[in-house]
Amino acid sequence: QLAGRQIYACHEWNEEKAASNMVNILRGMSAVALVSDAGTPLISDPGFAVLRRVRDELGENFPIRPVPGPCAAVAALSVAGAAAGRYLFAGFPSRNPTKKRREIVQLLRQARAGSPA
Repeated sequence: QLAGRQIYACHEWNEEKAASNMVNILRGMSAVALVSDAGTPLISDPGFAVLRRVRDELGENFPIRPVPGPCAAVAALSVAGAAAGRYLFAGFPSRNPTKKRREIVQLLRQARAGSPA
């Protein structure tokens, strides 16, 4: 517990159970925060099953709000209700200028060819 709040883990292996727990909590009129320890939930982190379950069981108009970080696109994508598979985040480029240039050139070639990154 955290100051009277309960914490539930949401991992790839328990995402459906976590989704069920969160929907039940929301049905009880309590608020839920889906937080990640390594970035934005749903973007390379578990959480899509939670969002999908909330929308399926509580309705498309059920209020879901992102907590914006440094990237508005990622905040919007995290609550859009669409699988993030169509969004490309190629990771952070190398700090080494030569490697960084090579990585960017490779991504541009793949984009032009229509290949996945």
